[in-house]
Amino acid sequence: MTLSDKEIQGSGITYGRKTAQAIANSLAAGANAYVFGQLSASGITLSASVNLSSKQNIAQLYATAENNGLDVGSTVVVLTPTEYSKILAELSYDVLGSDRAVADGRVDHAFGFKSIICTGYIPSALSAKGYLIQDCALGVVSRYLPPADEGATEAWKVESDYGLTISMRRVYDAIRGRSSLAGTLLMGCQVAVPSRIVKLV
Repeated sequence: MTLSDKEIQGSGITYGRKTAQAIANSLAAGANAYVFGQLSASGITLSASVNLSSKQNIAQLYATAENNGLDVGSTVVVLTPTEYSKILAELSYDVLGSDRAVADGRVDHAFGFKSIICTGYIPSALSAKGYLIQDCALGVVSRYLPPADEGATEAWKVESDYGLTISMRRVYDAIRGRSSLAGTLLMGCQVAVPSRIVKLV
């Protein structure tokens, strides 16, 4: 992203830090989409039909995990926004634990699961309501790359809202009066144990 001094002055924003956070979150959102895109891997063959419109049905997810050989305590329930909203509608505050279930789209340790999370990044082509994913099933790695110092006026790192570290650098062109800001993220993902993933339909 590149802006002139005049544009920065007129915007009323703290260009370096606030824009860096926006860039970091954008990169991390792309990484999220990439990770959940791996769920289209052909090796994922387990599936279960679910209806999350009642507490009893939500609790049945436990049996679904057990019946498919997943360790419930280390399994994350990943749901689309539509299905996650059914969870919020059915569960009381004492189960949700706090307003983070709404603010962050996450409920920890409900019904014995490691977490129940909401994501809008499950590809619609998969026609899935969500997935049961044991924590050993999906491998995600990332590495912080120190920003290249050459030509950089300033370099630092930013933690995205998704927990990924993004390297940032700003270059200022005094002759043209323009600032350029760039972010770099190095990461990869692979389905490691497809037999520990259950598609919810």
